[in-house]
Amino acid sequence: MKIISGKLKGRKVATKENSSYRPMTGKIKEAVFSILSSGQFVDDDNKTILEDAVSIDVFGGTGAISFEGFSRGIRKGMIIEKDLDSFNSLQKNIQSLGIAAQVDVMRGDATMLPAARFKCNIAFIDPPFHKDLVEKSVKSLIKRNWLADDAILVIRTHFTDNFDIGDMAEEIFSRKYNNSVLTIHRIKSL
Repeated sequence: MKIISGKLKGRKVATKENSSYRPMTGKIKEAVFSILSSGQFVDDDNKTILEDAVSIDVFGGTGAISFEGFSRGIRKGMIIEKDLDSFNSLQKNIQSLGIAAQVDVMRGDATMLPAARFKCNIAFIDPPFHKDLVEKSVKSLIKRNWLADDAILVIRTHFTDNFDIGDMAEEIFSRKYNNSVLTIHRIKSL
């Protein structure tokens, strides 16, 4: 898997063979970052939400979405991953990409996060399909103070998976890509 654009463009992200990963396709990653670099995500000084952003990726997997974000301007971040092999792979990729100063990786459960180390203005939530984990992970992000006011949630689910975070966040984008749905939400004032 390769990083699509930015300062790390073309760099490879090592993945395990025969894993249960279902990393975001290049098409979906490109859509995410195209959206976050345009329209309502650009301020009056033509600065995108990505520039100097702080992110959290609560279902880290391969780290592909986070690594793409660091390549495109995210300044600092946290990746949470529960699986030990995936966690170890993330650490190796972070070292080989030379971004250890920008990102921390923590082994843990997205539905029972530790207290925040810092506030994030972007959260990537790409849980295993059909496990009903979106609401639980958003509640954990809020309860443990990981999200800044007006934080953006980038959520990918299977098109048959349903979740309701309407009391916590407002949906501002939704589109189906093959068997996935990409939605972007803005956290309501905390």
